[in-house]
Amino acid sequence: MLPDKAILRIRFEIEKIDQLMESVSPLFHKVLQVEPDFVEISAIAQNLQSFYNGIENILSLIIKGLGIPLPTSKNWHREMLRITSETAIAGIPLLPPDLLESLINYLVC
Repeated sequence: MLPDKAILRIRFEIEKIDQLMESVSPLFHKVLQVEPDFVEISAIAQNLQSFYNGIENILSLIIKGLGIPLPTSKNWHREMLRITSETAIAGIPLLPPDLLESLINYLVC
């Protein structure tokens, strides 16, 4: 089981993601109806990066909380995905294999 401190930090990260999604929701709805301009595309890209960072923070907290060393290589993003796909809590993988396959395709390094 994860330490209480890790659980509190994970909850905090989830709250931040929820706030992010709530604040950007009107923009998402707008760009579904009209083609976004440069500023809107930039705002969406920044919010997507923030969303990804939040998910990455949560995965890092889980991995560290389970006592698994975090990757440090130049390909640490790819390694992080691999580790989470090989790690399970109560028999449920943190990252299902099909999702791993999809996400790996988005990594440049």
